[in-house]
Amino acid sequence: MKSIYSVKSSKYSDNYQIAFGNRQDAVKCACAMHEVDAAGATAYIKELIYYERTPQKIDLCDVDRVVDLAISATLQSYDRVSEHIVNRMGAENES
Repeated sequence: MKSIYSVKSSKYSDNYQIAFGNRQDAVKCACAMHEVDAAGATAYIKELIYYERTPQKIDLCDVDRVVDLAISATLQSYDRVSEHIVNRMGAENES
């Protein structure tokens, strides 16, 4: 497991603005942004834990399959939008 540390952008917002690879840098940033000491900085820092996986071999046919799926999904969404536009224009013309 690895961790990154994110610093909150303001006291009133739940959005985290900057991420750091170690806690010391996150504490320094939080102290500077919010004008607090190191003990007060912990309220503005969130630890995000993630699992690092070793890269796996990707076969070229896997990439082709993903590209084919993306193209198929794009074409299907285009067809749905086109049908919706045609139906909407037909409804407007009838009224």
